Amino acid sequence: MADPTAPGRHPALDVALDGRVAHGSDVVVVLGDARVAARTSWFGGPFHQLRPAAPVAAHRGDRLLLQDVDGAPLAAGLVLDPAAPRHGTGNEVLIRLRRVLDGLRGAPAPPPDEPGDEALAAADAALRAAGPAGLVPAPADAPAVGFLVRAGRAVALGDTGLHVHARAFARAEEAALARGSAGAVRAQHLAQDLGVPAPVAAALLAQLVAERVLVPGDDGLQVRGRR
Repeated sequence: MADPTAPGRHPALDVALDGRVAHGSDVVVVLGDARVAARTSWFGGPFHQLRPAAPVAAHRGDRLLLQDVDGAPLAAGLVLDPAAPRHGTGNEVLIRLRRVLDGLRGAPAPPPDEPGDEALAAADAALRAAGPAGLVPAPADAPAVGFLVRAGRAVALGDTGLHVHARAFARAEEAALARGSAGAVRAQHLAQDLGVPAPVAAALLAQLVAERVLVPGDDGLQVRGRR
């Protein structure tokens, strides 16, 4: 498979997928009859960038499939920007991609009182500073937190009213998967790994179950698909 990071790089695809694909994964993009190798970059929530090893003919709104290098399905999604520059994530990127996705889905226009950049930056900074232990009720500026959740920058933990930054949640997921590679995943172990109270670890694990990363097993929670 060609290296998508090699010289002579091609325009990237900003996409929304129906499942998170790990950052830096080597994948195969299937668009109609075309198949091309690519590498993933995860921005937050459903939003990813695909960095292809060869030019890809695509249009905004095109449907695509992602497979692993052995041909197993990983995710399906929509093309948001078929000729994107290679970039990282951030509030501005996620807000732009969320608005494109909402437009493709026919969602109503954002309300005139949509949180401004300052409110979004402040909410993002507060959640980021809290880390994996930052499971607190939405602050007074709840609309900003809600927008960050819709943009994939924050994770709402069920209907508890508690939120955590997406990057902190990803760290919690990595720790749970590491535990799960050797056996059952339990709240007390995740609490030790992350340095958080057991109730916080339990809330994180409940969300991982809700997202089908973990499943209940005979001896505790297990990584989905592991026997």
